[in-house]
This record gives sequence, structure tokens and C-alpha cells, in this order.
Amino acid sequence: MPNMRAISGKPLPDRGMALGTVMVRLARQTPANAVANSEIRALVEAPGGETRKRTAKTDAGGRALFESLPVGHQFHAEVTVDGEKLATDTFPVPEGGGVRVMLIAGLGAADTESDTEVEADAPLTDADQQKAFKMGFVSGAARRDPDLPFRTIEVSAMDEARQPLTGKTVELGYVRTGGKVEVFRQV
Repeated sequence: MPNMRAISGKPLPDRGMALGTVMVRLARQTPANAVANSEIRALVEAPGGETRKRTAKTDAGGRALFESLPVGHQFHAEVTVDGEKLATDTFPVPEGGGVRVMLIAGLGAADTESDTEVEADAPLTDADQQKAFKMGFVSGAARRDPDLPFRTIEVSAMDEARQPLTGKTVELGYVRTGGKVEVFRQV
């Protein structure tokens, strides 16, 4: 299971969404446990500092959509679930597409052992692999390429301008039967 604390509140740009939209998904403990009919409050701050409050209620799938947000304005959302205050990071509304962000309630106190960082190229023991893998940005699309050898995955990392990212560590986690996580890293 990916580290839900690492995902909660983090923006995920999505070029497939309409310009100026932010979709906030609200859940308890795991993404599968949607929280419906909750009011999410957003603050949208203009470059000059003027701030406007917006609200949206989550639907049956736990999703609240904020539309017609001005490009370049800062977005920040908050909600309280079962007495727990959740908040997104503050991020700019992108120039292309929209943003998805998930807020997850009921994760309990942080486990510092499982939140420790490891060096990208360090060899990992089985125990380290379980605690070291963190779900970061997940974006893009997967497609089958019949030209690749069986059991081969090719990953292309691009920035928002669709330029290749170099020197970045790409980490893939594979959950095997029984819950064991196998981590593959490549620069």
C-alpha cells in the first residue's frame, strides 16, 4: 500500500482536465472510502493578494469540482472530517489542463519509521523495500507497446512544457501477492 500521507493534499496536474479546474477527492483511510456530501472550502488568491473563498460539496464518489479558476492564481482547500482538519498544499492554477488532489482522513499519527527517506541508488533489504516506497506524483497514461520485450516497462518523464526530465530518479513499486513491495529505481 502506498504511503497515503505522501499523497494526501498533493496536487497532481492533469492536462486532460478542462483549463482552470481543480478536482478535490475526499476519502477516509483509503481512496476507496469516499466521503460524500462534505463542504470543501477553497481560498483562491490572485497575484496581487486579493483572496476569494469558494465552496463545493462532494458528490457520492467523494469528488468536489472547482471550475473557472483563473490561471496563475494560488489554490488552497480545506475540509474537516470527523473532527480532523485536512488541507491541500497551496499551488498555482496551471496554464494547461487542471489539477487533481486527494484529501484522506483517518490516517492516524505519523509513523516516522515508515516515512524515512532512503538514497535513490542504495541497495534495499526486503524490510527496507516495504517502508521505503512512497507514492509520489502519478500522472500520464499507460499503453501497451508490442515492440517492447515481455515484462518490460518504459517510462518517459516530462515537465509541464513536455520537455524530457533528466537526472531524476524514477521509482516503480510493484505489490506482489502477500503484500510484499518490490521497488525498482532508475535515473
